[in-house]
Amino acid sequence: MPELGTPSANATGFVWSSRCIDRILSVETDDNRTVQAVTASMLGSSSAADCAGQADGKMLANLRTGRGLELGNACQRAEALYGNPESRGPSVRGMRKLELLFYSFDWAGEDVPQSMEVSCDAVSHRVVEITLAFQSL
Repeated sequence: MPELGTPSANATGFVWSSRCIDRILSVETDDNRTVQAVTASMLGSSSAADCAGQADGKMLANLRTGRGLELGNACQRAEALYGNPESRGPSVRGMRKLELLFYSFDWAGEDVPQSMEVSCDAVSHRVVEITLAFQSL
């Protein structure tokens, strides 16, 4: 499996980004550096094909949830894999209009993420961000 390389660190965690595709993996930590949330984001329209042979792009291009939801999937796939969200609603990030789907997993126990937020582009209806959090968002 290719490695992601060295992340950039900040006060709240670590961030990996690809030089060849518009994808970011960020890990938020608490003061003890315990993981609190993991977010995979797709910022633009580049694709994994832009990264032929480059390990950083391959690894970020292959991020997926345990059930196989990936950045760029149709938002309907989130509902096919996880069922109806507990809540959904409109949002805006910059100039991009989004629809947010929220799933709670607190019933599954403390050893798994407690919630998942899926951000879908309101125009393309594609997944552009997935956040798994160990505490409620």
